[in-house]
Amino acid sequence: MTTVIKLLACSLVLSSSLCSGQHTARKLWTVSLQNASDSAGSTQSTFEGTRHVAILGDRVVALTVPRFGTGLPAQLYSLAIESGKTVTTVDIPSKGNPLLFTTANDRVIVGHYDLQQFTNDLKKTAVAFSEPGHGRTVTISPDGTTLVREIAPGNEFIDTETLLNIGERLPIFVPVSAGANFLITDNVHWISDYPKDRSFVTLLDAEGRQHLLYHGDCAGRPSVLNNDRILFTGCGNVTVLDTSGKRIFEKQMSCKTGEFAGVSRSGSRFAIACERTRGFDPSYVSSETFDIYDALTGAVMATIKSEAVPEQRSWTAFSSDGKQFVCGTPSSLSLYEIQ
Repeated sequence: MTTVIKLLACSLVLSSSLCSGQHTARKLWTVSLQNASDSAGSTQSTFEGTRHVAILGDRVVALTVPRFGTGLPAQLYSLAIESGKTVTTVDIPSKGNPLLFTTANDRVIVGHYDLQQFTNDLKKTAVAFSEPGHGRTVTISPDGTTLVREIAPGNEFIDTETLLNIGERLPIFVPVSAGANFLITDNVHWISDYPKDRSFVTLLDAEGRQHLLYHGDCAGRPSVLNNDRILFTGCGNVTVLDTSGKRIFEKQMSCKTGEFAGVSRSGSRFAIACERTRGFDPSYVSSETFDIYDALTGAVMATIKSEAVPEQRSWTAFSSDGKQFVCGTPSSLSLYEIQ
């Protein structure tokens, strides 16, 4: 009887992990946000996949951006985590393609050039930023303590609790990810020193010094997991380094070209998106799955298949402890529990 129950469960869960002794992902709910038809069907890019939804305490907060040319505002939603029901919404100016950043104290910062902090029930706090001469807010540290904003020239670290500058202005650099006191880039400016290599991962520390962590053929876009570890995918593998460049582990992915899809603030779990695409110029996504990894061991804990195929990349976010994972699009947003 136990075997029959387990076989039935293996056919129903959204990952094969129960059958292999791993964890499983249990879906808690799926909802369609109001006015989903007026919103962009997913994200503008794979980078923005982790910049439109957040799990904050007893709420899921989502930011929808209108389709180009509609003239509509962006909308911020606060959903009850137990049901997915919309509790409240707030209109946001859509100028500058606003993004959502999750802070260390379970709040969100919304914007791109101008910034406003909200609680998880969408009440504005006194923390805001609007000042001419500053560029885009480009990324945030995984622990939620530090934003990175472009200035002319260079970049600066911003405290998420105050939106005030931390430390010195950094030199011109094109960050793709950040820790609390360093930036990471995949810029290829080292190629004159290593002409046979195609991939580079560089760390810029708080004093403006560059440290080459990796050079070779197998590094895609690098992402910070925590203030000690950095991840990149390439050649069918996911690789994790420490901030000195020492390799912690390398694991084969379930797909050849997986991409980073978020990390919990605790740094305990991260996700890799695997897509199948069809067509060419433009191509489109035909299926999408997310492998949930243990960040310490590199073991896959569960695999979640997207119910609605996105235009480019589904939204994704972890709870702070990594035990819940939200993914999807405005018309089909789902919350999962990683068991």
